Amino acid sequence: MKNDINMWEFLGGLVVGAGAIFVKDAVVGNQGGNNAKLKQELKELYDENEKFRQRSKELQRRVEDLQIENRNLKNSNKSGSDNMEDLRDDLEDAQAKIKKLEQMNDELSRKVREYKRACDDYETELNALKK
Repeated sequence: MKNDINMWEFLGGLVVGAGAIFVKDAVVGNQGGNNAKLKQELKELYDENEKFRQRSKELQRRVEDLQIENRNLKNSNKSGSDNMEDLRDDLEDAQAKIKKLEQMNDELSRKVREYKRACDDYETELNALKK
């Protein structure tokens, strides 16, 4: 984008330089000739140069706006990456907790089965003693 701006400045300078050479040649070669025509051509060259200058300023502002937008997008992307990293950490923590709770559940289920068998055995003994 900077190259485009430099190109416009170069073209503007080229136009002004060519105009100056043209005016110089016209004035030197036509010393009392057509002053009004030269002034008109000089004014046209000045106006064209002014248009190039305005266009250059506009392009510079546009480049600055795009650079700001680019920085904002990079920051947003970085923030999103950080959030994704946090979510991954939370997921890993939750998976570890689930695994631990499943192990505890299996252990408690095993103990409940043992207690149930023990209760069944005690009930069988009690029935046997009653008879």
